[in-house]
Amino acid sequence: MPLMKFHTLVDWKRSQNLDDDQTFGRIVATGERYRLYLEMIRPKLPTDFQRLLDLASLHDGEVLGIEIEPSSAKASLWCRALDNFSEGRDGRYLRLEYHGLKKFHSVGPEEESFGGDGYGDIGNDEIELLSDGTFEHRFLFSTGIELGLTFADFKFIELPWSELRASPYGRWRKLL
Repeated sequence: MPLMKFHTLVDWKRSQNLDDDQTFGRIVATGERYRLYLEMIRPKLPTDFQRLLDLASLHDGEVLGIEIEPSSAKASLWCRALDNFSEGRDGRYLRLEYHGLKKFHSVGPEEESFGGDGYGDIGNDEIELLSDGTFEHRFLFSTGIELGLTFADFKFIELPWSELRASPYGRWRKLL
């Protein structure tokens, strides 16, 4: 069962060929619905999540590593993201920390995807404010894999590129 509620693999694939006005209109409308939803919940998001939205875009980025610490109810994702201030020309290396982790789930593709290695490139991500006051951050990858984390609080740390080079994730990744 897909996790994404706004941005789907079907729409992402359709967005690659926008010759059809009806498809184009649907893609734009979906993006606008999510933008309005995000605007509505933004004040309720953890401060660091709001800062992340301002600083970087995970679209076209990568998840380079995932670590879950059940004893402390925490998950960390090491990501390559695009810098919003340079309009995506510069990259950022981030560690996203999900505190008060209630659920971590990942599902495989239900249809043919764009392919790729591992999880693949991040096509879209979305955040949802749940009825119990927690949040769910969902990712859609080029491989069709979806990832979701349900959590109470969020922190992110910008890491220097030199740390990526020294990490197990950096040995096989080329930098921007």
